[in-house]
Amino acid sequence: MEQNWRHLPPPARPIAAATSAAVEAAQLKDGEALAGAVAQLAALDPAQTGLILGVTVRLLLEDTSPDGIDADSVRAVLERCVRGAAAWQTEVDPHVVLLLLAGALGVVAEDDETPRRSRTSSPGTPRCCSRTCSAPARCRRS
Repeated sequence: MEQNWRHLPPPARPIAAATSAAVEAAQLKDGEALAGAVAQLAALDPAQTGLILGVTVRLLLEDTSPDGIDADSVRAVLERCVRGAAAWQTEVDPHVVLLLLAGALGVVAEDDETPRRSRTSSPGTPRCCSRTCSAPARCRRS
């Protein structure tokens, strides 16, 4: 479904279009379409894209937690997101998702080190922990 983004400022329009395509691809569990949308997002200004996506995620978190966002609500979102994605995107990394959530909430310093894949995991094997393990049978850390 094509949406009209003319009501947005010009720099936000391609971000909105690519984000919408990424969300639609994720809902359909279409890895190829998701990769295309992610490539579109990656080609855009990272500062503007990060700001818009961060604010969007924060607003969505606030909408789903009307009594306030606490550790339990963040944990629930993290678990739901990672488990849902791991069913069709085996490379999902819970640590990266946590950093994205924390960044959207403004609780991560911008100079934090970029997360690296665990030495015990290989591409295609999700990193996991006891709370968010989406593939315990394949987990190399268990």
